[in-house]
Amino acid sequence: MRTSLQSNDVETIMLKSLRAGSGEVDKIYIAVPANTRLAVLPPANKFKKAGIGLLLVKEDGSIEERIIPRPLRAEVPDLKTSEDL
Repeated sequence: MRTSLQSNDVETIMLKSLRAGSGEVDKIYIAVPANTRLAVLPPANKFKKAGIGLLLVKEDGSIEERIIPRPLRAEVPDLKTSEDL
């Protein structure tokens, strides 16, 4: 049983989030525990290219916005059929 977060997992979440939110939401964030090794996440440029923000959630419940998302509603074409970021 795998319990660690992998870069592929996050990329899949990013793509699913974009597809689900296409035309429906203004911003998309992915939140991960602050103790997640950033090396297992996709590079920051993938988040920025997709317009997705990254939140780090600390043990005390506070949140750090590591990557600011781009407003999506007016910019994103229909991504429900897109194959990749």
